[in-house]
Amino acid sequence: MKRILALVIGVLVTLSLVPAGAAGARGGWATSTLDPLPPLEPGETADIGFTVRQHGVTPVDLTEFGTADVGIAFDAAGDIEFFAAEAQGAIGHYVASVVVPDAGSYEWEVRQGTFGTQRLGAIEISAGSPAGTAPPTDSGGDRSWLDVVQWLSVGSALGLGLIVAVDLVRSRRRRSVAQRL
Repeated sequence: MKRILALVIGVLVTLSLVPAGAAGARGGWATSTLDPLPPLEPGETADIGFTVRQHGVTPVDLTEFGTADVGIAFDAAGDIEFFAAEAQGAIGHYVASVVVPDAGSYEWEVRQGTFGTQRLGAIEISAGSPAGTAPPTDSGGDRSWLDVVQWLSVGSALGLGLIVAVDLVRSRRRRSVAQRL
C-alpha cells in the first residue's frame, strides 16, 4: 500500500512539473520594432516610439501584465539612464521621451516589462545628427531566466519519473521473489 501511494505521489509530482516548464516558456518572449527615429541631438528631448509584439507577431498591451518597466535605456560606459514609455495609439505601441545628455556612443535597449530586455546595439549621437534608422536588433529579448526555469522543471520531472520507474521495477522484483519462496 505504501508503495502504491509513493508511486501515485511520484507520478503526480512528475506530471505537475512538466507543464510548469511549458507554461514558463509559453508566451515568454517578445520583440520590439522601432518607429522611424527622429533627429537625436545632445541635451534635446526626442520622442522614440516602438511596438512590442509577442512572438514577434501580435502587438501586446503590457499594462495587462502589471509591469512598470517599459521604456528605453541608454548606457554610456556603465552610466545607465532609463526613460519610461507610455502607451500611445494602437495596442502595443509605446512612446518614450528621451534626452541623450552628451554626444558620444551609447548602447541602448528597449525594456519590455515581463518580456525582458531587447538590446538595440550601439548608436552614435553627435550634434546635428540626422534622423536615423534603427540598428539591427537581437531577437527575443533576454529570456535566460525563463530558459533556466524551463530546463530545471523538465530535468526535475524526468528525474522524478526515473526514480518512480526504478522503484516500480524493484518492487515488482521483490514481489516475484517473495512469491517463489
